[in-house]
Amino acid sequence: MFLKASSLINLKKAEAAAELAAREAEFNALQEEAKHKEATARIETELAQRKVELEQMEAKKQIEMARAKLKVYQEVEFEDDIDSVEDDPLDTSPIQIDFEREAASSLRPQELKHSPSDRSTLNSTIQPAQQPRDTHQFPVESETIHPVYVQPQVSSANVDTVTSIVTAIADSFSTSRLPAPEPTIFSGEPILYPDWKSSFHALIHRKNLPSSDKMYYLKRYVSGSAKEAINGLFLQGSSEAYERAWNILDERFGHPFIVTNTYRDKLRKWPKIGMKDHQCLRRFADFLTSVETAMQVIENLKVLNDYMENQKLLTKLPDWLVSRWNREATRKIKEEKKYPDFKTYFIVSCCEGVGKGNRQHSQGTKTE
Repeated sequence: MFLKASSLINLKKAEAAAELAAREAEFNALQEEAKHKEATARIETELAQRKVELEQMEAKKQIEMARAKLKVYQEVEFEDDIDSVEDDPLDTSPIQIDFEREAASSLRPQELKHSPSDRSTLNSTIQPAQQPRDTHQFPVESETIHPVYVQPQVSSANVDTVTSIVTAIADSFSTSRLPAPEPTIFSGEPILYPDWKSSFHALIHRKNLPSSDKMYYLKRYVSGSAKEAINGLFLQGSSEAYERAWNILDERFGHPFIVTNTYRDKLRKWPKIGMKDHQCLRRFADFLTSVETAMQVIENLKVLNDYMENQKLLTKLPDWLVSRWNREATRKIKEEKKYPDFKTYFIVSCCEGVGKGNRQHSQGTKTE
């Protein structure tokens, strides 16, 4: 009986311990979820603030642009006023003034104040001016004062300034209409990793942004296996987590050995091109173009210059192009004492092969 009670107590203890562990696990999960929500809310708040700041900066830029535009219009209007003044000069005709009438009108009020004796004296004073003029004397012409208009000089420096301002405003309007550049979404294809990484670094990584914002954008522009590889680091948002995420991506998708194997696997799995399958031949030529470009920066891809690798690639080409390649290889061996490299294979299969295939296709179309 005692043993039965003891085993029952132990069972209850085990159940209580299991329930306690479950409660603790649930509590820890709730804490992690709360931290995640808090971090997400903080990032959203910061993004909202930055959006407001960007809108204010955009409004300020529009005001500056409008002010500069108004200044240009004012200067252009000033030049138009100058042109209108030049087209419609001032009236420079002399103004005719009757000096005798003016003198009489100015003296008439004074005559009313003088006595008769003073009037006789005044008449004797004015009389010499009324005597007839000697006909032998030369007439004295009245001097006419012509106004002189000085045209303001518009220097070439001002014209250049106006032109540069107008050009700057036009460029600013053109730039504002363009869509904002953004990186592509990387889903885990090693061939596309170098191009995606360079675009992300140029548009986001080199910007003066907090690590939490950079981590947010990194999460936004990855998907698939790439996102799964760094999904556990998004909750932290620190600079250490951001650097660790890039280290993981570089090691898993950007390692030269992995990129090289991806190119070689794609070449190995490429199906054989049919005799008249010109579209497949063009796609193969486009892929060889990307391989030839990648060989310039990825040292491991130079293994494709090997003789055996070229022989494997020949199995993908149609028979008529293989014959063309054999003639080229024979000529290369005789003249240069070495087997053609990948670049020669690329030129023959891409340039000459696609060009000849297009000519054959066009001739077949005309025959039909």
